[in-house]
Amino acid sequence: MSGALILLNLAGAVALLLWATHMVRSGVERAFGAGLDARLRRAFPDALRAIGAGGLMAMALQSATAVALIVAGFAASGHVAAARGIAAVVGADLGSAVVTGILRLDLSLLVPVLLLFGVIAFRSSTEARWRQVGRILIGIGLLLLSLRLIGEASEPLRDGEMLPLVLGYLSRDWLTAFLLAALMTWLFHSSIAAILLVAALADRVAGLPSGVEPDHEDTKRFDVLLLNTQLAALRGEPFERERQKIIQIAGLLEGQQSIPAIKQQLALILDVQDDDWWTDVTYPMLEHLRRGLRHLVPLIERAKRGAVYTDFEDSFQGDREVVLPGTGGGGSYEFAQFRKKAQHFLNENLAEEAIAKVRSGQPLTRDDLAELQRILIAAGVGDEASFALASERAGNLGYFVRTLIGLDRAAAKDAFADFLDDKRHTRAQIEFINLIIDELTERGMVEPGRVYEDPYVGLAPRGPEDLFAKDELDRLFELLARLARAETGT
Repeated sequence: MSGALILLNLAGAVALLLWATHMVRSGVERAFGAGLDARLRRAFPDALRAIGAGGLMAMALQSATAVALIVAGFAASGHVAAARGIAAVVGADLGSAVVTGILRLDLSLLVPVLLLFGVIAFRSSTEARWRQVGRILIGIGLLLLSLRLIGEASEPLRDGEMLPLVLGYLSRDWLTAFLLAALMTWLFHSSIAAILLVAALADRVAGLPSGVEPDHEDTKRFDVLLLNTQLAALRGEPFERERQKIIQIAGLLEGQQSIPAIKQQLALILDVQDDDWWTDVTYPMLEHLRRGLRHLVPLIERAKRGAVYTDFEDSFQGDREVVLPGTGGGGSYEFAQFRKKAQHFLNENLAEEAIAKVRSGQPLTRDDLAELQRILIAAGVGDEASFALASERAGNLGYFVRTLIGLDRAAAKDAFADFLDDKRHTRAQIEFINLIIDELTERGMVEPGRVYEDPYVGLAPRGPEDLFAKDELDRLFELLARLARAETGT
């Protein structure tokens, strides 16, 4: 829906709200206007009754502003003392608050009832007062309908950038909010209409807190984390510490993507873990992130959840060398992020000659490994120290890359073609070999000791010796070793 159409729908709904308020006020004035002044003068014998009278008048006229004007006229003519006039205005404010609270309830079922009986009273009665009562009922029905239309018209603005920013700013700047409310009340000639309009927009767009379903403690902590990040971004201050916490949370959520709610936000979760997403990050982007993930944080496994929000006091302990975040430092979390970046790049560039050789299981030379490292460093995946650490942990760079992209299934099947011959091997033997091929495709390698663990022991409880003769077993282990040697660069 275009912006112009959204604003047109919203303007029409606001116009209906103002017209409905006018119908109620004019209906009350026409139905009970005769002798109203005299009744009002008698309603102010003391301050307490003046407050009650002011409240009832505001509820009937749908406007504390109208009550203030009427009372001001009484005070100017000398019919009402100034102190009681002020009491009546205070009561009008209370009455407006009561009406607003009532109208803010879900009264959608009353809309057709009020409109039906209002039209019946207005069209069927010949008595002027009953016709105006019908007018009042129609006005209240239209007022409730307008609030629903305002909510529906503003629904597309929920994920927009401007209106949430404006309402968020007003929630922190009380003076501007006060002046804007006063201006709207003056324009609408109805404080109730102004309050209902702002409340309807806030409900749909700002997502004001509700006492019906209190947020989980971890959700609140995530909100604080994101709000601190937003504040730092707006002030132009660094927020690397908060960024790392957010990325860590996203990583934990990614590990539980089997949960449907998390899977729905998987694209956002993956984007946040990419350094490019944080380049020139904006307040609306952070707000979209907060809304998208806040209710998912409590789904993180409890054992992993606590470490995310652990806070530390900064202390100066002299100069020391620091590994910049995202460059693949030695910490387990940093290395996991580096590994994830490398895996993403490799899977996106499988056609590169050096990468294709790793995936196909072809023997690698030292030049191949050097070219592989050059490609990854040039892509910004990490630096030489990062790949030195990866080679140390995996055994060599070829092993590391193979574990990220796996072995091509066709290459794995070709390597074990003799073992897949159903004329010479049993069904159990072939199934055992297929388990090896599955793991090679996923992990890139199978250490000899792995075939004595799950899921292999499901087919051969005491190991492959249960299925294969000694010469076949030797050939099986030789194949696994040959696939491993292909990555050593020797």
